[in-house]
Amino acid sequence: MARFIAVVLIAGGFVVFLQLYTKGVDRAFGGALARFGSDAGAQSGFAAEPAPRRQADFEERTPPRPIGQGVRERVTRSIETGARRHSGGN
Repeated sequence: MARFIAVVLIAGGFVVFLQLYTKGVDRAFGGALARFGSDAGAQSGFAAEPAPRRQADFEERTPPRPIGQGVRERVTRSIETGARRHSGGN
């Protein structure tokens, strides 16, 4: 029985933690915990909501080289160098 109660308490604590972590004190459980939250965010000079994300222009950058392309070029150069060395040609 004690193990069952411990599991229920741990699961309940985990649910409370996830609610507070994902929604914050002001919005967790439909705002029931808002009266316990501090107004430090409003007094600190920070905005209540985060700034909107900036859109990146991917067209301006050149696409990166595939990882295997550099390896392929090195292997090809090594094969050609070895072929020239063993064939006697310069």
